[in-house]
Amino acid sequence: MRRRITLLCLLLLALILALPVAAQGPTPPLDKDAEAKITPTLRAALAKDGRAEFLVRLREQADLRGAAALSDRASKARFVYDQVRDTARKTQPGVAADVVALGGQARSFALVNALLVTGDAAVLDRLARRGDVAQLELNVQFKGVQSAPGEGLAPAVGTPWGITKVQAPPVWSQYTRGGGIVVASADTGVDWTHPALQPKYRGWNGTSADHSLSWHDAIENQAVPLDDNGHGTHTTGTMLGSEGGNNVGVAPDAKWIGCRNMDHGVGTPARYLDCMEFFLAPFPPTGNFIDDGHPGLGADVINNSWGCPTDEGCYPQTITEAIRALRAAGIMFVASAGNDGPQCSTVIDPPGLVDDTFTVGAFSESGSIAGFSSRGPVTVDGSNRSKPDITAPGVNVISSIRGGGYGSNQGTSMASPHVAGVVALVWAAVPALKGQIEATEALLRTTATQRTDAQCGTTAGGRANHVWGWGEVNALAAVEAALASSAISGTVRSAATAQPLTSAQVNLTGPGALAVTVTTDAQGEYHFRGPAGTYTLTVAAFGYQPTNAELALGASPITQDFSLASAQEFTVSGFVRQAGINTPVRASITVDGSSRRTTTAANGSFSLMLPAGSYTLRAEAMGYKTGVATFNVNGLTTQDFSLALAAPILVVDDDEGKDLETLYTGALTSLGRQFDVYEVRDTGSGPTDEVLDNYCLVIWVVGGPRHRIRTSDYQALKAYLDQGGRLLLSEPGAASTDFHTAYLHAALTSGSTALTLLGSGPFSGAFGYFTDNRADAGAPMTLVGEGQPAFTWAGQPTYGGVVYSGAYKALYLSFGLQNIGLTSRTAFLNQLLNWFGCPRCRLPGDVDYSGQVDVVDIIRITQALGQTIGQAGYRRQLDRNLDAVIDAADMDAVAANWAAKCQ
Repeated sequence: MRRRITLLCLLLLALILALPVAAQGPTPPLDKDAEAKITPTLRAALAKDGRAEFLVRLREQADLRGAAALSDRASKARFVYDQVRDTARKTQPGVAADVVALGGQARSFALVNALLVTGDAAVLDRLARRGDVAQLELNVQFKGVQSAPGEGLAPAVGTPWGITKVQAPPVWSQYTRGGGIVVASADTGVDWTHPALQPKYRGWNGTSADHSLSWHDAIENQAVPLDDNGHGTHTTGTMLGSEGGNNVGVAPDAKWIGCRNMDHGVGTPARYLDCMEFFLAPFPPTGNFIDDGHPGLGADVINNSWGCPTDEGCYPQTITEAIRALRAAGIMFVASAGNDGPQCSTVIDPPGLVDDTFTVGAFSESGSIAGFSSRGPVTVDGSNRSKPDITAPGVNVISSIRGGGYGSNQGTSMASPHVAGVVALVWAAVPALKGQIEATEALLRTTATQRTDAQCGTTAGGRANHVWGWGEVNALAAVEAALASSAISGTVRSAATAQPLTSAQVNLTGPGALAVTVTTDAQGEYHFRGPAGTYTLTVAAFGYQPTNAELALGASPITQDFSLASAQEFTVSGFVRQAGINTPVRASITVDGSSRRTTTAANGSFSLMLPAGSYTLRAEAMGYKTGVATFNVNGLTTQDFSLALAAPILVVDDDEGKDLETLYTGALTSLGRQFDVYEVRDTGSGPTDEVLDNYCLVIWVVGGPRHRIRTSDYQALKAYLDQGGRLLLSEPGAASTDFHTAYLHAALTSGSTALTLLGSGPFSGAFGYFTDNRADAGAPMTLVGEGQPAFTWAGQPTYGGVVYSGAYKALYLSFGLQNIGLTSRTAFLNQLLNWFGCPRCRLPGDVDYSGQVDVVDIIRITQALGQTIGQAGYRRQLDRNLDAVIDAADMDAVAANWAAKCQ
C-alpha cells in the first residue's frame, strides 16, 4: 500500500538529495562476450597501472562499396571521406559521452570508426558492455623501425644502383618524371629543407612554405616538418629526391606530403591511424579530420616503411580496415614486407601482411634476395595469403639523410619507396589509371622481371613465388604497358526489354592476378581500364541469368555489351512473429544484394518472388532484433521469422540535422540504456504507429523550421499513446496544433511564448510552460485551473509539462537540454525514465519511483540541476495533489499491450 508523503518528508528528501551520492555496490563481472572484446594486453595494462590508453573500435563501419562505381580518384576520395565522417558523427557521441561521464577522455577517428580513449577499468567495462563496441585494444607502443641511415657518404652520389636497377632513368628520358602525382611519407618525419627534397615539397612554392595541409605531426602536432630519426628522410628521398646530378629518387618531378607517425622510431596504432586519415583528407594543425578534412588534397600513393608487431600487442584488424578504406578511396598503399627472413611465412605484421597492401620485399645489387627480406605465405592469420607482391632494391640503398647529405641503409623499408615511386611514374604517364588500384597492381605484377625461387612455394601457376613475389619491379616495362593498356566498356541490357540494367555486377579477372568488380551506372554502362592480356568477364544482375565472355585486350579499346535473359522466379512466403508469444509483427523483408523488398501484412505474413539461387533474407522491425535466414530457392519456398524484442526506447531524430538527439542519446548511453534511433530524413514523416508500438518509451526530438510534428505524426502518436505508450516530446519553438491543444492540452498564448494549460482540476491536462531559450522569451506563465508547473529552468519561468490521460504518460519539453552539461542531463533524464515507470527502460538495480513518482522526481530533478522549485505555494499544492498523482500512476495497468512488452 502506498503511503502519502508529507511536506516534511519532502523537505528532508530534498536535503538528502543535495548531499553527494553514495557509491554504488560493485558492478557485476562482464559476461563472456563482453570480456572477449578486451585484448589481453589491455587488461594486463589496466591491472598494472590502473589507467590506460586504448582504441575502441565500433561494430558499425562505413559502407564504402559505392566507391567502386566511381571512375576517378577525386570522386572516390570524396565519397569515402563523406561516408566515414558521417558514420563517425552518427555512432560515436554516445560512446564518447559514456567515457566522459566516468572521468575518461575520448578522441575520434573516422577512417576506422573508432575512438582513442584514456580511462580506467570502469570505463573499459562500461564500453565492453555496449553492443555497438566490437573490440578494445591497448594503444601499445612498439618499435616501428629498427635503424636510422648512415650519415658518412660524400654529397656527390650520382644515380644510385637501385634507381638504375628499377629502370627509372629511361622512363625520365622517354616518358615522364612523375609530375602531377602526390606521394606521401608515413614515417619518422622528413627533413624538409634537404636540397633534394625541398623543391618537391607540396608546401613549398619556391620562396616560402605553407605547411598547414602538406604536413602533419601525429606525435606533438609540430607545425613545421621534422625528422627525429632520419629514416623518413631516407625513404622520402628514394621516392623522389634529386639535386643536380644526385638522382636518388624514382619520380623526381612528383610532389610529397608527410606525416610523422613514429616518435624516434616508436609507433602506436593511433599514430598510424592519425597519419592515414591525414593522407586521405589533410587538415590543418588547429583542426581535425572529421570537421576540417580536405579530400581533394590527399595523397595518390603512400609509402609505409613501418611495422605494427603482432607479438608486441598490435592487433591487425584496425590497421586492416584503415587500409581497406584508403584503397576504396583510390589511394595506393605500398608497404615493406618486414625484415624477419630468411625463413618462410615471416610476413607476420601489418601493414605488410594485409591483403589490400601492395607488399614489397628486398634484393641486393648482386641480384640476390636479401637474407632479411620476409617471405610468405602469410600463415599468422590463417589466410595462406601470397606475399610479398613484388621486390625492389633494399641493400646498400643510397638516399637523402638529415642535414643535407646522403647515406646508405638497408631493409625492406628501403625497397618499398622504390615501388611507390614507380607507381607515381605509371600514373603520371597514364593519368586515367590514377586511383585504379587493381589495374595498377596488375600492371606492376605482369611487367615485373620474373625471378624463380621454390624455397617457400609458388603461386599464380608458377609465375610468382613467396620469396620474390612476381619478381623485380620494372618501371620502364610498367610505364610502357600502361601506355599500351586500354579500356573495356559496354552496356548491360535486359534481353526481354532491351532496357539498360542499373547496378549489374561485371566481374573481371585478368593478368597479374587481377580480380575486380565494376558496377553499371544509370545507363547500364560499365568502364574498366587495365593492362593487355586475356580477360574473363562474368556479368550478373538480380533476376537475370548470369553470362560471361572471354576477350583479349590489346592497345585498342574494346566494347563488350551483354544481354541478360530473365531468370525463372519462385514464390518465397512466410510469417514474422514475436518470439515467445507468436503475435504478428509488422516488418520489412529485404534481400541481401537486391532491391527486392516487401512488408508484412497485419497478420505478419509476407510473400515475394525470387529467382532460383541462394539468398539471405532479413526481417527488420523497429524495436526487434533483426531476423536473418539464408536458404536456397529452387521452387516454392517457405521461410518464417521469430523476432526477439530489442531496445525498449526509440529516439526519433527529427531535428533537421541539428544533432539535438545526441543530447538524449548521450545521456541514455551514460545510463546504460538500450535504444534505437529513427532518423526522419528531409521533410518526410516520422515513424508510423506500427513502428512506435514496438517501444516502451518514445523520445521524439524536434528542431528546425521544417521539422515539426506533422498531421501524419499526430495520428501515429495518438494511436501509440492510446495504447498506453510513453512519450517524451522535445519540441522547442512549436506552434499550436490540434495535437497540442486537443491531446496534450497545451496552447501558445497569442502574442507570447507562454504555454496555456487547458482544462480544469488537478492534472486534468498538461502542466508546464513553453518558451524559447532566448533572453527575450520570458513571458509570464498562464495557469488554467489547478494545473502546476513541473520544474524551473535556470531561474526563468517554469518549463515542461506532464500529461496524464487514461493509460498513457507524456512529458512535453519546450527545450532541447542544450543548456546543461552531460552530468546534469544524465541525472535529469534518469529521473524522467523513472517517472515513466518503465522497468525495461532501466537497468537492473535502478530504484523504481513509479509509485511515488511526481513529487520525488521533481525535487530530484531540480536538485540535480542545481535549481530551486519555483512559485509560491508550489510545495503545498503538490502535497495536496499527491494522492491524485498516485491515482494517475495506477493507470499504468490500464494498457495491457504496453505492460506486456515493458513491465
